Amino acid sequence: MSRRDDELNELLHAARVPERPPEYWEEFSLTVLRQLHRPVRPLVTTPSSHRLWAWGLGLATACLMLGFFAGFRRGHAVGFSAAEVAQGRKIYQEVAALFPDRVQTVLLNGRGSQLVLASDAHPPASAPLLVQICHAGDCRRFITFSGQRVALNGETFEVLSDAEGNVLVVGERLAWSSGEPRKAAAGYHIRATALGEAL
Repeated sequence: MSRRDDELNELLHAARVPERPPEYWEEFSLTVLRQLHRPVRPLVTTPSSHRLWAWGLGLATACLMLGFFAGFRRGHAVGFSAAEVAQGRKIYQEVAALFPDRVQTVLLNGRGSQLVLASDAHPPASAPLLVQICHAGDCRRFITFSGQRVALNGETFEVLSDAEGNVLVVGERLAWSSGEPRKAAAGYHIRATALGEAL
């Protein structure tokens, strides 16, 4: 554990739970029941509010579609949900904070994470990349960088990124790009995205 963790643990152990007066606890269950049984008030709308709501929904839909198509054309976030990307960013930030400029690859699996660290500190060659490679029921998800190698089922793949923001996965039997994700990849299913500029 680091010194920061020790300080945080001491601070948490020293903190006290706020005291509540006895009257609060006596009234607590009644307050909850009153809130649960409170009548629901109908929402009153006017024709102008319907138009405003419809206009806002239309604008939001248009923005969402533009964002989707712009991201798809540039090859970003192929197959990953926003939650998966956010989780990948969080994991990378936590690991990079512990091992600055030494992280080469983080293997994510259901049982935790495995790290591949450089022996000495070197700034990463690219923004972190989130990559998932599946073949014959075996899937591996990695956070890595352009120029790193990852392995699945005894095969080694090089992960690269290009100036367009696309992620490339190159192996002995395949060359896949997030810019053209639908191209056949020799029985492999691949998802990949950049997690953002040097986080």
